[in-house]
Amino acid sequence: MPSTANASGKVSRLHNTASFLASAFNKTRLIQYLNPTFANDRSGQFGDIRVKVVHVVICVFLLARAVGRASPAYQSFTEPLIAVTNQQSAQANRQFIISCFSLLLAQGLTIIVLLLQRASKKKIRTELVLSNDRLRLAMETGKTVGWESDLLTGKAFLFGDLRAMLGTTSDTLTGKVEDLNRYIHPEDRHRVSEAVVAARHDRTLFIQEFRVVWPANGTPRWVAARGKFEYASSGKAIRMFGLAVDVTERRATEEALKRSEEKFSTAFRESPLALTLTSAVDHRYIEVNDAFQKITGWTGDEAVGRTPFDLGIWSDPAQRADLVERLLAGEHIRELEVAFRTKDGKDRAGTGAAVLISINGEPCALSVIADITEIRRAQEQKRVSEDRFRQFFETIPEYCYISSPDGELLDVNPAACQALGYKKEELLGKPLSSIYAPESFAKTSDLLDKWRRSGTLRNEETVILTKEGQRRTVFLNAGSLLDPQGHLRFSTWVLTDITEFKAMQERLREQQIRLNATIESAMDAIITTDESQRIVLFNPAAEKMFHCAAKDAIGTALDRFIRPSFHDEHPSPIREFGKAHVTSRMIGTLPTLWAQRANGERFPIEASNSEADVSGNKLFTVIVRDITERRQAEEALSGVSRRLIEAHEEERAWLARELHDDINQRIALLAASMARLNHFLPVSAVEARNHIEELLNQATSLGTDVQTLSHRLHSSKLEYLGLRMAAAGFCREFSDQHGVKIDFQSDDIPKDLPKEISLCLFRVLQEAIQNAMKHSGSKHFQVKFASSKDDIRLIVADLGRGFDPEQAAKGPGVGITNMKERLKLVRGEFTITSQSEGGAVVRARVPIGIATRSAHAAK
Repeated sequence: MPSTANASGKVSRLHNTASFLASAFNKTRLIQYLNPTFANDRSGQFGDIRVKVVHVVICVFLLARAVGRASPAYQSFTEPLIAVTNQQSAQANRQFIISCFSLLLAQGLTIIVLLLQRASKKKIRTELVLSNDRLRLAMETGKTVGWESDLLTGKAFLFGDLRAMLGTTSDTLTGKVEDLNRYIHPEDRHRVSEAVVAARHDRTLFIQEFRVVWPANGTPRWVAARGKFEYASSGKAIRMFGLAVDVTERRATEEALKRSEEKFSTAFRESPLALTLTSAVDHRYIEVNDAFQKITGWTGDEAVGRTPFDLGIWSDPAQRADLVERLLAGEHIRELEVAFRTKDGKDRAGTGAAVLISINGEPCALSVIADITEIRRAQEQKRVSEDRFRQFFETIPEYCYISSPDGELLDVNPAACQALGYKKEELLGKPLSSIYAPESFAKTSDLLDKWRRSGTLRNEETVILTKEGQRRTVFLNAGSLLDPQGHLRFSTWVLTDITEFKAMQERLREQQIRLNATIESAMDAIITTDESQRIVLFNPAAEKMFHCAAKDAIGTALDRFIRPSFHDEHPSPIREFGKAHVTSRMIGTLPTLWAQRANGERFPIEASNSEADVSGNKLFTVIVRDITERRQAEEALSGVSRRLIEAHEEERAWLARELHDDINQRIALLAASMARLNHFLPVSAVEARNHIEELLNQATSLGTDVQTLSHRLHSSKLEYLGLRMAAAGFCREFSDQHGVKIDFQSDDIPKDLPKEISLCLFRVLQEAIQNAMKHSGSKHFQVKFASSKDDIRLIVADLGRGFDPEQAAKGPGVGITNMKERLKLVRGEFTITSQSEGGAVVRARVPIGIATRSAHAAK
C-alpha cells in the first residue's frame, strides 16, 4: 500500500509538473514556436491542447526513464548497488509504468479528440469564410445591403455593397439609427418612418421602395427594402433586420417603359392622322384616336366595339375586306388610297398604311389614315391657279416676261411683245440687256447684280427700247423662284409703263409751283393740319393775320389760333369736320368762329374746310377770312333792322289800337244807327227796310274784319296770356275765318319768355300759316311748339303741292325774308324743306339763353 500511495503521489506530482512546464512554455512562447497556429487562437481551446502535449512529453520522458531502468543493461550496471533497495520498490515501479501508460493513452485520446475538433472547426471556418465571400459577392453583384438594428440601444449595423448603394468607401457601416437615416432622401423619410412604425405595430413585414442619397455628391438611388422585427417574450420589439436591394436600374427601366408607353399613347391619341386598331378576325374597332373623330365624326365611344361596316365608313366595303386579307397574308400595306364617308354622309379621300400586330394572341390591324381631301382640292386649285396664272400672264396689260438664271428670256406675254414691237419668237432666247436702252446699261448691270444677291427688285425705274427705237420709262419689279436646294430656277419680271405717268408728274410739278404761288399770294389765310390738328402749312397771309411767323406756328395745335368760342365746353369745329367724313365745306357753312392772334387779340372769322388723303394720311386745309369789318357792318345793319322792326311793331300796335278803339267803334255806332232807322220805317216800306238790313250786315261784317285786322296787327293775348295761348287763339280764329283745319300742339312754354322771342315766333307762325293758305292749296295744316331748357322750336307743316325754297326766296315776296330777319335778331335758325307734291315744312328754332342775352344787349 505504501508503494501504491507512493506511485499515486508521483503521478500527481507528474501532472502538476507538466502543468507548470506548460505554463512556463506558454510564457516563453515555446508552444508558439512548435505550432504558431495555436498561439493565434483566442478561443482557449488550443491552450488545452498545449497542456496536453506537454503532459504527453513529460510522460514519455518519465516512461523512457523507467523503461531504461528496467532494461538488462541498466540492471547489470546498477544491480550490485541497489539490489536490496529496488526489491522493495519493483512493484511500485510497475504500477508507475502502468499509470504512465494509462495517462499517456488518455492524453493521446484527448489530443486526438481536440485535433479532430480543431480540424472540424477549421473546416467550418473555411466554409464560413467561403460562404461569407460568396454572400459578399452575391450582395455586390445584386447591389444588396443588409442591416440590423438594436432597438434597445439604438445602434444599427449595415453591411454589403455599400459602395454602390450609399457611395461609402467601406462595406460596413455602424452608427445610430438617426445618423443612418440621413442617407434616406428627405422627401421619403417621413413615409419610410411611418412604414417602420406601422410594421412594428402590426407585426408585419416592412416592405418599402424609397430613395437614398450619396452624401458626397447627392446622387439619388432607388432601393427596395424588406425587413422584420424580433420581439422579446414580453412582446416588445428588440431588434430589426432585413435586406435592401438597389433597384435604380429597374426603376429607370420602368420609368423608361412608362414614358415609352405614354409616348406611344400620346402619339396615338394626339397624332393628326387617324389611327385605328381593329380586329383582323371580326373587324371590330378596339381603339381609335381623337383624329379619327375629327376626320370621320365618329367618337371613340360610338366606334369601339363596332365594325367599319356597321358605321358605313368605307365607301367600298370590299376594299376593307381585301385589306385584312392582304395583312393576314403577311403583306405590309403602304400608300393605300381609300374613299371613306364621314358621319354626316360626306365623301372624303384618304391615303394610309396598315400593319398586322398581335394583341393577347389576337391578330389586329393597326391602321393610319391621312385625310387628303384638302390636298386633292389643293392640287386641283393648283392646276386652276396655273391656268389662271397663264390667263393672267397672257392678258395683263403690264409687260411680263420670265428669264432663266443666265438672264435669257424664256417666256414673254403679249403686252410686252406689243409694247416692244417684237414677235414672241423673236424675243425668246435673247438676253435681258437687249431690251434696255443704251443709257440704262450701267443701271441695268447694277440691277442684275442686286437681283442676283436679293432675288427681288421693287419699282426700279429704268428705260427700255422698242424695236423701232422708241424709249419707254418703266418701273421694274422682279422675283425669283428657287428649288429646294436654294438654286435659282427662273425669275419673273413685271414692267409697268410710267411714261405717261412721268409726263403727268411733270405737269403736276408745274401745277404745284402755281399752287404754291397762289398760296403765297392769297389774301386769305391758308392753314393745313394733320389728323392730330398739328399745323403743317402756314402761308404769308396767315402770318399777317395771326401776327405769327410760319416757323413758330408749324407743329403747334390749330386751337392756338382758331376756336369756336372762348368756352372750353365747345369742341373744335375743324376736328368735328374731320370726324364727319366731309371732304369740303365752303366759307360761311361752318358756324361763326373766333380766332386769336399771337398777341392774344380775338377776332371773328369765316373758314372753309377741305380734306385730302395723302399717302394714307389725312390732311385738312382751312382757308380763314377775317370778318371783323363785315361783322361790324352786319351788327350795324342788324341794329337798323331791329329798330325798323321795332318801329314797324309800334306802328302796327298804333294802327291796331286806332282800328279797335276808333274805326271799329264808329262802325259799331253806324250799325246801331242803321238798326234804329230800320225800326222806325213803316212796315209798308219793304224795299227800304231790306236795303237798310243789307247795309247793316255789311257794316257788321266790316266791323268783324276790322277787329280781326286789329288782332293780326297787335295781339293783346300774346302780351297778356303768353305765346302758347296767343298761338292757339290765332290758329282757332284763322281756322274759323277761312274754313280750314289746323292741328295745334304745344309743350309747356315758359310764361316769362322774353317779349322779343314770343313776338318773333308769333309773327313767324302768322307768316307761315298765311303762306301755306295762299300757296299750298291744302286745307289741313299742322302747328307744333316744342320747348326745352335750351330752346323753343316751331314747326308748321302742310301736305300741299310743295315748292322750291330757293326759287321762292328769289321771288318778289318778302315773307320768307321777313321770317329769316326776325329770327336772326334773336339768334334763331330758320329752315324750309319742301318738294313737289310733297308738302312743305317750316322750322324755326330760337335758343332761349342766347336770344335773351341778345335782346338784353340790344336794349
